[in-house]
Amino acid sequence: MAQLIEAIDFDRYNLVFMPHPVSSQTINDERVITFPKGEVDPLFAADYVISDYSTVIYEAGVLGVPVFLYAYDWDTYSEKRAFNIDLEHSIPTVFTKDPTIIMKCIEEGRFDVEAYGTFVEENIAFPHEASCTRQLCDKILQYMT
Repeated sequence: MAQLIEAIDFDRYNLVFMPHPVSSQTINDERVITFPKGEVDPLFAADYVISDYSTVIYEAGVLGVPVFLYAYDWDTYSEKRAFNIDLEHSIPTVFTKDPTIIMKCIEEGRFDVEAYGTFVEENIAFPHEASCTRQLCDKILQYMT
């Protein structure tokens, strides 16, 4: 995170940090806005999302928010995990361990909205008959009766 923080021009951008629910990471930098876990989700106000390997990339995609993948620990992380998609090559966005590349892409507006939208459509299935909430509520009511 220190390298990412160093790459940001805080005169032009805000960095909002929301730790993963199982993370104990904290950032002690007064320039960084930290949202506590379980409170308001800053994703709904985001202009960009910089993520590592979190599923927030799908949520951001549904909302139309550009996503950039900060793979700072990819060499070790990829050895420990199994993935259902090739994160490095299958997601149509920047995938880098260099945060200055991410910031340059943001500054230059380099994000393929159409390609990312297609990626999201291919990986997220929305119900045709009713909303997700409605289907979940119906299922709960079925189990109750």
